[in-house]
Amino acid sequence: MAFNIVPPGELNEFGLTHGTGKASRNHDYLRLYEFFLSPLRNEEFTLLELGVGGPARPGASLFMWLDYFPKAKVIGVDIKPESKQVERDRLSVIIGDLNKRPFVQQLATSVKPAVIVDDAAHDWASQIGAFEVLFWSLEPGGLYFVEDMQNSFGERREKHEQEQYQDAAAYFLALALLANGDRTKHPLLDELRPSGTLLSIATEVDFVVALRNAYVIVKQSETDARRIQRAAKDRDATEERVKSDADRLARRADRLARRER
Repeated sequence: MAFNIVPPGELNEFGLTHGTGKASRNHDYLRLYEFFLSPLRNEEFTLLELGVGGPARPGASLFMWLDYFPKAKVIGVDIKPESKQVERDRLSVIIGDLNKRPFVQQLATSVKPAVIVDDAAHDWASQIGAFEVLFWSLEPGGLYFVEDMQNSFGERREKHEQEQYQDAAAYFLALALLANGDRTKHPLLDELRPSGTLLSIATEVDFVVALRNAYVIVKQSETDARRIQRAAKDRDATEERVKSDADRLARRADRLARRER
């Protein structure tokens, strides 16, 4: 018997209507995205998408978001000035280069999205660079989607592997391990060498999900953050008490040993 526990839904229908590559005719992201996004369906929030789309169907996914989220504000980001042509009610486009860190930093201070979707250049440097800055702009409990991980695998990685030491898939795998193990040691992390920035981000991550050719990163809610901080303090206090008890026992054993001599 075959099961489909996450069947295509209304988001996928809108995607097919507008012709976005996210829909089931291509990447098939949307049935899985809807699993995470459906609670926001009728909420007022900001969705930020990196990449407006090519000349064949510019703005396809942006129009899809407008249809699926009738109360949301949608912002697209693209390097091409002509991308502004897709603007309409509730949809605006910011022009800039996501490989330029000052632009990404300015973007992070000007928006406060609940959802970020990276469907831009698909190169490792921009995927990692944008995430390290824009993650902090997410609302508590917000979602960050990174697409097109296929560029980290097989023959496609040859185009990018001269850019930097770590590919995007390995970078987000390291984040998943840090979240899964609550930032404790793991042999794979020694190989993946997470940066200090990634270690800092991991303290704010609720969970990471690997999809086919994409990752979903969910930021902690404020409640989650307080709970985890309290648990970390309790764990540190317990470790301190254990260390103190061990030191006290060691001193006692040393005193007894000196008396016997």
